[in-house]
Amino acid sequence: MYKGLLIIATGLLVQFSLAQDLVLPTDFRQHNLTEYNSNLFSPVFTLDRNNPESLALWTRWQWQNIDTDPSTLFLNYSRMLNQESALGIGFFQHNTGTYLHTGGAANYAYVLQLENQASISFGVNLFAFSRSLADEQFQSDPGIISPPVEEDNNFLIQVAPSLQFAIANFNIGIMGENLFDYNFTTNDRETQPSEKIYLGYAGYLIPLDNGGTTSSKFVRPTVYYKNIPGADDQFGITTLFSTSKFWLQGGYNTFYGISGGLGGRFFKNFSIGALAEFGVDSSLDDRDPSLEIITAYSFGQKDPRKKVVGFEVEDEDEDEIKVEDAIQEAEESKPTEEAIALEEAREQARQDQLELERQMEEDRKIREQQVQDSIMAVRAAEIEAAEREKAAALEPEAEEPSAEQPQEGERFEQSTITKEGVAPGYYLIVNVFGNINYYRQFMKKLQDQGLNPGSFLRPLNNYNYVYLERFDTVDEARRAKRSRYNGKYTDDIWIFAVLPD
Repeated sequence: MYKGLLIIATGLLVQFSLAQDLVLPTDFRQHNLTEYNSNLFSPVFTLDRNNPESLALWTRWQWQNIDTDPSTLFLNYSRMLNQESALGIGFFQHNTGTYLHTGGAANYAYVLQLENQASISFGVNLFAFSRSLADEQFQSDPGIISPPVEEDNNFLIQVAPSLQFAIANFNIGIMGENLFDYNFTTNDRETQPSEKIYLGYAGYLIPLDNGGTTSSKFVRPTVYYKNIPGADDQFGITTLFSTSKFWLQGGYNTFYGISGGLGGRFFKNFSIGALAEFGVDSSLDDRDPSLEIITAYSFGQKDPRKKVVGFEVEDEDEDEIKVEDAIQEAEESKPTEEAIALEEAREQARQDQLELERQMEEDRKIREQQVQDSIMAVRAAEIEAAEREKAAALEPEAEEPSAEQPQEGERFEQSTITKEGVAPGYYLIVNVFGNINYYRQFMKKLQDQGLNPGSFLRPLNNYNYVYLERFDTVDEARRAKRSRYNGKYTDDIWIFAVLPD
């Protein structure tokens, strides 16, 4: 009898002890990823948050010290394919408390640009991994249906799609962390519809310089909601302050608690940062802080703009940053009492800026002359034929443009545009863009000035040509160009003739 009572008491004690163990959710603990490897938070973030071609390693130790096994590890390479799409590939290891998932990850994202600075982005993460028993440091949630313990070393795939809508600097999106999955060992799906994990979020980018959505200094707050079957829903907020030199971030999650982190960028391409997360719930009183470390190497420049033949790309931002850095370095290297030396450093920086602007103007004139020389050389053999065609085209009823000879010193280009909707004529071109974000910002700038600009996409180079107005004859276009569009536009203007097929 006493032996039976002892067995019953022991069973109740074990049951009570298990009931006190803290449940560790089975989802990815990616809520603090704000910049590098953030496509684990949402697959569409590969488009604008991985800077823009980088190799990054993120490691998180859940409620434990660094000398123990990592709870989550994600090594990821990502890059932009073009202005609309990006991809990534990586390796991950994730400890759910009961199982250890080890395998590879692939990512793809695509953005569809709409009107009025709006866009829709689509993304997907594909995980292929093996599953084995973990070291059982954490108690699994008994409410979550897990595969039997004896089914060790299973091979699975998991698909996490996402959708995001953005307008200007605001974005809102949703992601299904395990929307589709399949276990090749059991030849069956891994989770039921009631066991799917969903994450919804909304964020806003606040630029702190003139870069707009491509700003190098900004604040980005993000709020999110995560539904995990068998566990409490998670609500959270994270805020990132980022510059070209360093970043700071802070956040709060209703389950994991308060977090704070910082990082620095060194030698232009290398970045390293750390974050600590402290539980505030009473159930986490006996838990150590969670630790995260991120290291990254960026292969490309943050400004992906391209140069176009015959067009002055607005790439002065990087040079202005260099001048500002020179001023800042001078201020930091001198004590406050050396005001005279500091003023001399500022004056030298201003002189350097003036010299830089002068050199850029000379380079612009040289490029213009090179373009004109190239055009004249290509058409030298056609001058006689072009003059005959021009004489035949002087009839009053002829309105469609034909091959024209540029006047001396005139920036002039002509081509056959086959894209539907581009009418033949003479267009007053004021800018050309290979980057869709800069194109949208420039169009808005002209509209704010009271102008009504138009644009067309040239299939030959896939660039957007921005024009003020289309004319039927070259003389009308030249008069508008000489008058600076009746005084409404004072910057560079050149003529592009769209010839009929």
